[in-house]
Amino acid sequence: MTTNQADAEKQESLANNEYDYLLDALYLALIEIRAAQTLEDAQILADVLHNVPHCIRARNPTQSIDEMVSANAERHENYRSATSLLKQAKARSS
Repeated sequence: MTTNQADAEKQESLANNEYDYLLDALYLALIEIRAAQTLEDAQILADVLHNVPHCIRARNPTQSIDEMVSANAERHENYRSATSLLKQAKARSS
């Protein structure tokens, strides 16, 4: 393996790590969906976060993903819940 290949793999690995908290947020969201008191609560949380995997695959900047999640949550008047979930996931991944 050449030095350039090793550097490219390292950069890709580091880039993947920047999304770790989003993967953790999805994990936490699935737990919340499973424990939701109503179907509506589960559907809202699913709607707020359902585009995150596609954004990770497209390598969108994490800030734009956070903003998208916040905008979706605000549309459902669920802003605090989604923001709290992202903060909790960031804390767990640090």
